[in-house]
Order: sequence, then C-alpha cells, then structure tokens
Amino acid sequence: MDRSRYAGAVVRTVILLLSVILVGGGGGLAARAESATPSTASDALLYPELRITATDTGFQLPAQVPAGRTLMTFDNGGTTVHQPVFLPLPAGETPERMQAEIQTLSETQDVAPPLWFFAGPWLGGPEAVDADGRSQAIVDLPAGHYAVIDGAVFQGQSPAAAAGFVVAPAPAATASPSSEPAADATITEREFAFLDLPVRVAPGLHTWKIANVGKQAHEFFIGKVPPGTTLDQVLALVSSPPGGTPPAEGLDFSQIASIGGLSLLGPGRTAWTVLDLTPGT
Repeated sequence: MDRSRYAGAVVRTVILLLSVILVGGGGGLAARAESATPSTASDALLYPELRITATDTGFQLPAQVPAGRTLMTFDNGGTTVHQPVFLPLPAGETPERMQAEIQTLSETQDVAPPLWFFAGPWLGGPEAVDADGRSQAIVDLPAGHYAVIDGAVFQGQSPAAAAGFVVAPAPAATASPSSEPAADATITEREFAFLDLPVRVAPGLHTWKIANVGKQAHEFFIGKVPPGTTLDQVLALVSSPPGGTPPAEGLDFSQIASIGGLSLLGPGRTAWTVLDLTPGT
C-alpha cells in the first residue's frame, strides 16, 4: 500500500498515529499484542449494523439506514486499499458530482482534497484496509443525507465511486441502544498528541473509545509493521517528503499492513473502533 501521497495531504495526523501507536523502549516498538484477555467487542453486536463493501469500481451499501448508534462494517472486496469517508451531503452536491471531482483529482495527480471535503463534520467510521481486509467502527449517525467517498484518491490510488445514502429517524420500537459500548481503552485525540494509548495489547477482539477534544479532525490508523522495526525507522519514513525515495534499508509504506482504526473524526466527536488484533507489532 502506498501511503506517501496520503501522508502529504494529512501529514501531521499520520506522523502522530505512527509515532504514538508504535512507541516502545529499547529501540523496538512496543505497541504489541501479547497474551489473551477477555474482550468487550461483543457489545458491538448490540447495535444495528451498516455493511459497506468496496470494489475497485464502487461502494455497495443500503440506500437508507436508521439513525442512531450504528456498527459500521467495511469489507474491502477490491484489489487495492480503499477507505470509506463519511460526510453529510454538501448543499448543492450529489454523489455523482463528488465522484467526478475526485476522479479528476486522481487523473491529474492532485492530492489536495476539494473544498467540500473540509466542510465536515466528519463522523468517523471504519478506517482504510488493504484488499480482502475488514474494518469496523461504532458511530453515531444523525438523520440526514450523506455521502461516502473513497479516501484512496488521496493515497495515490484509483478511487471507488462515491455513493449516497439517507439516514432516517428510526421508529422508537427499533431504535438502537443509546448506551455506550463497553470499551477496554479510551483514547483522546488532540493536536500533536494521542493520550492514554495502550502500550501492550492482548491479541483478539477489542473495542476502543476515541474522543477528539482538539480543534481539527483526526484519524486513528493502526498498521502492522515487519518484525524488528524500530521507532527511528518509522519516524524517518513519515518525515520523508511525499513521493520521495524511502531511506536506504529503511521502512517503506508498502511494508505497513492496514488493519483498522477510525477514519476522520471531527472536533468534539466520539466514536469507537472495533479491532481484531493478531500478535505482532
């Protein structure tokens, strides 16, 4: 997976994610899955599920879903990385027009997002995963009209087509639970810092609460790196210019496997990432 172009678009977020999540002592990286412990991720099953599937030509999802706290399950059925980004449908825009604009960006190799991308508010959602991967998140969906676009265009990949869907008020009898899912970690996002991130994590299912108390949107990306990778190698990689040559004998973005997290979450918002972690770093 090539994240170098995407790093150029949101470089501060990526540096924070990689340097904080993978911080460790003794020259190695210590955000490591170790012994198994009980999980809280089964609580995610209490919420209505919105399933999103990406192919290399488009997103597949229902045309209408009920409002409320929702388990979003994203399956990447394409041949490359895809990233669903959820936005309220901007005034005067349609998913088709949004798709045409990001397709033009892809063809002209312009990684600057359109102006409507910055309007927000960003709701959070499943993070990017590689081909055949799955990512899950629990998100509060207010009623309204929404678009899902492919953040892969900002990673130098051909984007899947944008899609639109309606979130309608749910009948009281079928409304989703209003209680928060039980979380085994609570992580606070703010500018230049992620607070209370676990250092050592048991393998298996986890639910992590993510709260953005900053003034900018933040993204929570978890990637698996090759054994023996050091923090210095990660910092050297994310500090290199977008599109530049990776450091000699250093880490390359293609060596980082996307395994989940939370896509762009706006200021003052909270969401939950549901993770299935295997041993490693």
